[in-house]
Order: sequence, then C-alpha cells, then structure tokens
Amino acid sequence: MGSIGLIGSFLAGVLGLGLGAAQAGQVQPYGDIFSSKAAAQRRAMELKCAGTFPIAKGWAPCQSLEAYAKAIGGSLVTSERI
Repeated sequence: MGSIGLIGSFLAGVLGLGLGAAQAGQVQPYGDIFSSKAAAQRRAMELKCAGTFPIAKGWAPCQSLEAYAKAIGGSLVTSERI
C-alpha cells in the first residue's frame, strides 16, 4: 500500500470513520496525535523512534506510519484485505 493509502486509512480511524473493530495487535494511535511538533518529538523519544510527521491537523511521533507501527509493536489498521 502506498503512503497515501496508509494515511487515508490512518485518518479514517483517527477521525472516527471506523473500519470496524481492530484485531489484536493492530495500531490505532488515537492518543499519539499531538497539537505541537515538540510533544510528538518527546513521544518519539519514548518510543525510541526518530522524527515526527504532520497528520490530521497535528503531529505524530516517528518518521512515518510504518515506523510508528514498528515502534509500538503492532500493524497498521487498514481497509484493505490481505
């Protein structure tokens, strides 16, 4: 899945557009979107990942959704079926 698809799926979950209940181990980072880049950077340090990225009128920790999922030991919630 490309970055645009991941971001769309991520936003759908964050904004409550729901893609169904998450299965065990899937990432739903509702609490990890921050209004300031500095706060997201602090959370990235806690997760031991680097960087931040803008998303949904805020900032998320790690350099990408993929890096965030890896840092918290889960997989991204997506609308695509495997």
